[in-house]
Amino acid sequence: ALNDSGIAAGSIAPGFGLDRAATFAFPGGTPALLDLTSIVENLYGPRPVYTSTATAINNAGQVVGIVRNAGGAPILQPNPAFVVSGGSATNLGTLGGLNAAARDINNNGIVVGDSTLADKTLRAFIYRNGAMTDLNTLIASSGWVLTSAKAINDKGQIVGSATFNGEAHGFLLSPIDTGAPQPPSIVSQPMGGSFALGATTALAVSVTGTSPYSYEWQKDGKPIDGSNTNSLVLTSLRGTDSGSYRAIIRNAAGSATTTAVTVTVLDPLLATAQYTVVRVSGELGGKYLIESVNRADGTDWQPLTTITLTQSPQLVLDAESVTNRFRLYRAKRLP
Repeated sequence: ALNDSGIAAGSIAPGFGLDRAATFAFPGGTPALLDLTSIVENLYGPRPVYTSTATAINNAGQVVGIVRNAGGAPILQPNPAFVVSGGSATNLGTLGGLNAAARDINNNGIVVGDSTLADKTLRAFIYRNGAMTDLNTLIASSGWVLTSAKAINDKGQIVGSATFNGEAHGFLLSPIDTGAPQPPSIVSQPMGGSFALGATTALAVSVTGTSPYSYEWQKDGKPIDGSNTNSLVLTSLRGTDSGSYRAIIRNAAGSATTTAVTVTVLDPLLATAQYTVVRVSGELGGKYLIESVNRADGTDWQPLTTITLTQSPQLVLDAESVTNRFRLYRAKRLP
């Protein structure tokens, strides 16, 4: 999936064939892994072998996706859908069965997808206001069974797959217009946090009600010039960007105000990381090539560095090992 800012969402395989949900910045961007480890461990319980895929991303940077057990033997744990917003994850749950898949999220933060029921049959769902609802409970037409919701637009229209009187069909589902304007109602709140100096973050809010909306973002109670969309992007963060932020959303029927969230810019920032250090022993003054490979059965040894021993043993730090904990090493004596 791709949003209007050119940020893509999908999955990568860092090793052992286990996909991980990720977002990518284009052009020339570096994949940024979503923290699926903490999502799975904190929300779903310990799960040593799993895969995850990001299936959709909206313009506020909210990402939805799927987590699945990838072990050999069946593990009777729920495999619910998830949404990542503002750096934190939400477990969307299921409709009573073991599996759910989030297929799309619109710019109002409303999620659609499919989930199994307790009897293992598949049903389309909508997730809004913190709850997952079977779409079949919201339609009046008889004969239809909505099995999967594939996409949702900002008007709330949903497309997907279904059966009608037992035959396979696609469907288009549109909200019923009551005619009366509805005031804004906040679906998801912005998320604050602590950020490194020079980093970029986005505060986003999603609402339901009657459009059009106007947005006003405030910092420490004062309006921010030019902040007239549902997302406030803070780039090249400085210490002066620390503060309390909120948004006021208005339409013809009323207004709504988000909770105030705190943004803290870490200036200065101290960080530690665990690196691999290789100990090389040999003849003093000897020149050695240090190579590494990323798999136990790998044959594509890559040069890491060349050293001249000034002491034996001599320590060599692998600066890339903080993001790759599966490396093996070897040394070759050079002429």
